[in-house]
Amino acid sequence: MRQTSLLLLEELHTQMGPKFKALIQSQISESTSSAIKKQIEKVFDQAKYDQTLSKSPRAKKCITMSQEGSNQINSNRNDSIGIDIPRMDLVANLSDDCITRLVNTYQLHTIYLLKNIIFLTYLNDSFLTSFV
Repeated sequence: MRQTSLLLLEELHTQMGPKFKALIQSQISESTSSAIKKQIEKVFDQAKYDQTLSKSPRAKKCITMSQEGSNQINSNRNDSIGIDIPRMDLVANLSDDCITRLVNTYQLHTIYLLKNIIFLTYLNDSFLTSFV
């Protein structure tokens, strides 16, 4: 896994350059071991940034399905992407009181705003009438 991660860092640095290197270095915490830091620096030193790679076209491929699945989808031309994505009704999975609490929170927020508007209007009116 570590070797794959380092290869990914190498490829991304080759394509994206100093901005990617700065992003990665900003995300490395103090608790990260020095050995890992040295490996990452070694990868960045070995992988030189090539500006032409960022503009070159790349073939896209899906890592979640095989080439046969891709051909089958293209031949059928349906809306499916060939991946079984589980579907669920999120609202049905909420607890009964969750929606009630959301509505109550919204109503409380609206009441709070109205009270502030009324209060500020009162202050504004009393302030203006004090000069008359």
